[in-house]
Formats: sequence, C-alpha cells, structure tokens
Amino acid sequence: MFDKSWENEIYKNKKQINKYPFDWVVSSTNKYIKKKNKLTGLEIGCGVGNNISFLLNYGFKKIYAIEGSETACK
Repeated sequence: MFDKSWENEIYKNKKQINKYPFDWVVSSTNKYIKKKNKLTGLEIGCGVGNNISFLLNYGFKKIYAIEGSETACK
C-alpha cells in the first residue's frame, strides 16, 4: 500500500514536479553501467518519471515503473 501523504500534500499541490533526473541517478548510472545494449530497469516510486526519460536515452530498452500517485502519473 502506498503512503497517500505524497499524493495529498505534495503532488496535488504541485510542490515537487521534477523535470530532470536526480544527479545521483545520472552519476551512478554512468559509473556502474558499462553495457548498454540490453538493459532493463525498475523504478518504484517514480514520481513524474524524470529518471525514466534519462534511462531510456542512456540505452535502457525497458523500464518498469510503479507510482502510487494518480496525480504524478498524469
């Protein structure tokens, strides 16, 4: 079950709508991922999907994302 406080307090009030991937995701991906041809990823709590775009552009072929906020998904 998802914590609805993010939905009610953050996303519905547009307090955290990120447009860019988190720096930790970018630096860790560049540091640890060497083979780009058949990557699959999973992001739980993906928010508005800012990390997903980066990972697809990086070379991931499939990304599975789970988000509990209906507002963030829209």
